[in-house]
Amino acid sequence: MLKALKRWIKRVLLGLLLLCVLFLMLLVSLRWVNPPTTSFMLQHNVRALFNDDLEFARHHWVPLSEIPAAMQLAVIASEDQKFPDHRGIDWAATQAAIEAYRSGRRAGGGSTITQQVVKNLFLWGGSQHFFVR
Repeated sequence: MLKALKRWIKRVLLGLLLLCVLFLMLLVSLRWVNPPTTSFMLQHNVRALFNDDLEFARHHWVPLSEIPAAMQLAVIASEDQKFPDHRGIDWAATQAAIEAYRSGRRAGGGSTITQQVVKNLFLWGGSQHFFVR
């Protein structure tokens, strides 16, 4: 009985490790491969299946070299003014947002471009908190 339990636990842990490795491989591949869709596009397309007034989400990747430098800078400045000063996560703003959330205040201003990309690729939108954001 104990031997079977150990074998089962070992298989579960091995499966979890395999899932982690596959997820990391997916993340690394995004360095060279544009994602075919995002969780927000999938959510919209599910709604479009049941609502004839909605069009399905479409996108067309454009090389960065074809986007004017002023437009690139404008987008970065509008989303994360401190982007040049941190390495993807503004720890001070994130800590302030966590403290505001814990004290019941509106927790805004802690999201960086990096965090927004992760949220838009992997988390389902909407008001329900399937994942804590």
